[in-house]
Amino acid sequence: MSETSKHITKKSVDGLLWMLTGKAGIATLRVISVSILARLLSPEDFGLVQAATIVTGFLELFSMFGIGPALIQFKELTKSHISTAFTITMFFGSFLALMVWATADWIEAFFQFENLHSVLIALALLFPIRSISSVSQSLLFRHLAYRKIAKAEFFGFLGYFVIGIVFSSLGHRYWSLVYGYFANYIILSALLFYAQPHSLKVGINRKSLKELMGFGSGVTMTYFFNYLAMKGDYIIIGRFLGSAPLGIYGRAYNLMAASASLFGHVVDMVSFSAMSRKQEDLEKLEIAYRRSMSLVALAILPFSIFAIILAKEIIDVFLGEGWSLAVLPFQVLASTLIFRVAYKMNDSLARAKGQVFRVARRHVIYACAVLSGAFVGQYFGLAGIAVGVAAAFVLHFLLMTHLTLQILPKLSWMSILNLFKPALLISFLLNIHIFFLVNFMASIGLSSFLIVAASALCFMFSVLALIRYLPSQYWGSEGIWIIQMIGDNLTKKISFLDKLFVQSKANG
Repeated sequence: MSETSKHITKKSVDGLLWMLTGKAGIATLRVISVSILARLLSPEDFGLVQAATIVTGFLELFSMFGIGPALIQFKELTKSHISTAFTITMFFGSFLALMVWATADWIEAFFQFENLHSVLIALALLFPIRSISSVSQSLLFRHLAYRKIAKAEFFGFLGYFVIGIVFSSLGHRYWSLVYGYFANYIILSALLFYAQPHSLKVGINRKSLKELMGFGSGVTMTYFFNYLAMKGDYIIIGRFLGSAPLGIYGRAYNLMAASASLFGHVVDMVSFSAMSRKQEDLEKLEIAYRRSMSLVALAILPFSIFAIILAKEIIDVFLGEGWSLAVLPFQVLASTLIFRVAYKMNDSLARAKGQVFRVARRHVIYACAVLSGAFVGQYFGLAGIAVGVAAAFVLHFLLMTHLTLQILPKLSWMSILNLFKPALLISFLLNIHIFFLVNFMASIGLSSFLIVAASALCFMFSVLALIRYLPSQYWGSEGIWIIQMIGDNLTKKISFLDKLFVQSKANG
């Protein structure tokens, strides 16, 4: 491996750890905030804001028109690219705010949610705020400055956490969530721009615009249909079942899938940045893909099974009474979470190779599958919707994997399936005793809190034991590489882990 490749790999792994640390902090705050807010707010409050963020989140896709990934992917980036990108984002951010204000009444009539109009009007102001720092964030990703991004995102969400809980406690109901979003966006935007300032000069260079829009239009198409797929179930629930079921389903998703999706987003962005640097070398791209997919499988599969086993207790602890209808959707979503996260690795590879329109076509099918699955499933309640959406996850993973096989011809279906074998074994070893432990504790009448706490501790100690004692042939070559690279980085920062990873290497 050349010195340049080693440098990129080192920065990618170090950045991955920084991003995961930041996302772990966000996930922890998210779980705590969900637990507290679920006791202060009603499902209707959550459902109302969820409906509004479906709309604003959808329109936000167009605020940069795919410019961000273009700034990361381009081999040569000029000042005119940056100034043109900033101008475009500011224009679209302001235009989309006006669009929301003009259509708020119609959107409220579609969902039939009272007070949705006023929430939309308020959240529309976030578009121009976020536009200021969008270019800064893309440039930070291009420079692999993950540490700065992680800190900005963590402190941004901390603002949401504090403001949301404070105003909920004061009785501001759904407005407390809106205030939290403002705190998040303002802090995040300020920190990102401080970390990566750029010229605020407004102007458009025709050549730069053509280059940015050529790549960005394909990315925007992908984002459009991907967002429709990710939020299609929410739209169906909000339109046909109402705000309370939407609030219940949304909390079930945020409690389980959102944390894992944050992890997938981190690996996706780190992989995309690294793969873009190596886009001409298929051999290195294949190695990067294998390692990324193995990392996702090793992280998500054990977590998914753990979540399925403790679904009832997790809902009881973090949401409290009145949320029991969230248990079954929670379990269904957990069972196919690996497909929802793993497809991102295929997506990263294709975008790094500039195959944005081929990705977009597959996302069209994905969106249609989610909408049709959710529409049919709504006749059977929230669990039916979850099943229909889960089937769409599996289909999309297969479609994106097929594209990967076309980009990396040396890979095969069997070689990709083999990447999941170590994760399946690890998942079984980590969770078989958790299953019996949970059933035993439930049979003697322990509280849900004690069951979750004891199971989580047992799970964490089991992870450390497997890293230290499980022979290398069970981890696979990619798994061993991941353990060694993460171990080398962590032991420099956390001294007590040194013996653990030294012993792990001895067993490997």
